Amino acid sequence: MSFIVNFLSVLRCWRKQGERLLIFINMNERILDGPLARRLMEPGLNLKEATHEHWPAGEEPNTFVGGMEPIDAIYYTNDLEVTAVLQLSFHEWPGDHRLGAVDVTTRSACGSQQFKLVRPQCRQFSTRHHNSTVRYLDLARVEEEMMIHRLQNRLDKCDAALQEYPGAQEYCGERSALTSK
Repeated sequence: MSFIVNFLSVLRCWRKQGERLLIFINMNERILDGPLARRLMEPGLNLKEATHEHWPAGEEPNTFVGGMEPIDAIYYTNDLEVTAVLQLSFHEWPGDHRLGAVDVTTRSACGSQQFKLVRPQCRQFSTRHHNSTVRYLDLARVEEEMMIHRLQNRLDKCDAALQEYPGAQEYCGERSALTSK
């Protein structure tokens, strides 16, 4: 029972932080009216189950090969747009449970694009001039430029700063402290 209490506590915490949730779970109980299902759908979490809306009327498919009822569920928060649901039959999957999959829109999963991409104006690379191509592909020169601009040091700082989610705001903005010399 402690797993369920901890699991629900973590889910509530993530929801309070504004996280979207998509949970694939083998519940080992009925996915719509079992004890855990009722708690997942109660206010505070308000999760929806994705697969049951696509069952033929009155025909609940068993999701375990030796079972009689659906015990595998896909729960999601209402801020995700689920556009399609799939459950494979047992012979299409090597496991003893049906494989479930959902399509979720990129916009609802990742949000809208917040940064404008500005591509630099430059000339097209040409390999017609042999000497220029050799200089361009010179690995020693690339490594020298990396040292001059301390690129590895900057990448290491980024990696260290973004080990936790969400990353520090100073590293997630349009222009960070790492890009200044």
